Amino acid sequence: MTFFISLSKLRFVAVAVAAFLSGAIASPLLASSALAPVTLQPGQQITIVAANLPTPTTAPTVATTPAAAPAAAPTATPTPAVVADATPSAAVSSATTDPAAMPTSSLPGWNLIWADDFNTWNSTNYFAYPVGWHDTTGRGSYTPSIMSASGGNLNIAIQTVNGVHEVAAFCPLLPGSLSAAGHNRGDLLGMRYSFRIRADALSGYKGVPLLWPQSELWPQAGEVDGPESDFTTQPAAFIHHQNGTSSSDQDYYLSPSGTNWQAWHTYTVEWVPGTRVDMWIDGTQWVHDTTRIPSTAMHLVMQFETSTTGSAPSNSTAGQVQIAWLAAWAVAH
Repeated sequence: MTFFISLSKLRFVAVAVAAFLSGAIASPLLASSALAPVTLQPGQQITIVAANLPTPTTAPTVATTPAAAPAAAPTATPTPAVVADATPSAAVSSATTDPAAMPTSSLPGWNLIWADDFNTWNSTNYFAYPVGWHDTTGRGSYTPSIMSASGGNLNIAIQTVNGVHEVAAFCPLLPGSLSAAGHNRGDLLGMRYSFRIRADALSGYKGVPLLWPQSELWPQAGEVDGPESDFTTQPAAFIHHQNGTSSSDQDYYLSPSGTNWQAWHTYTVEWVPGTRVDMWIDGTQWVHDTTRIPSTAMHLVMQFETSTTGSAPSNSTAGQVQIAWLAAWAVAH
């Protein structure tokens, strides 16, 4: 059973019109300011009232500092979109106590609005990049049908069929989305999200879960990427600055030594507009950035595509990207 809560990116070349889907969402998460558990029957729907949570006044501190970054980032065709005009106060929280477990509650400064354990793949709760769209390099073709749930995971079968490199990307249609009508991507102004992921060593392919601006204005509106790398190299994070002037206008962080895609890891990202971006891996913080942080609405894209740093993948390369769960929080006002 997959549970959700109802509350109130990249470069792609759009060559076909996509259907934008949304649906009613139900969840067994915490619904009161006291964070008391709620038990639901399968299929039951509830509306969560945002918890009146305190706003912490201190921010996390880490020893890492940004280094010069390689110049690589996506390009998009600007599309008019609604940009939220409110800026939430800073909200600080720690990473999940048990990194392997899917979060099931709100946190100080954050209201949990989404939790999917992928026991099933309900495509109506996501915007999946449709057939006909190509990835950043143009070598890969988005193919939603390669995504399916089994064994308690979302499995994405990267492969080449009849010479077509099949890849996938999707956005959770988060409650309270600020997306323009007919263009829902789950845009929010501030977000915390967490997911548990692994991938086979797929040479010629990469992973890049990211936050992409609702406005589609890039590099002006910034971008948050992480973890990002080819599936055969060590993941990194790239924080593209607000009012960016080029693809290299960014901060770069390499993940802790020994990190790879083949082992299961839990990544958590907190983005407070105009204030900070923090990232954790398995509960250990590895990013703290406060330099020209993106300040307008953005949406989460779980993107898996052909490598942007090497040659095209071999037609014989095939394997899985697996996601055990995905959770998201909105800033608590």
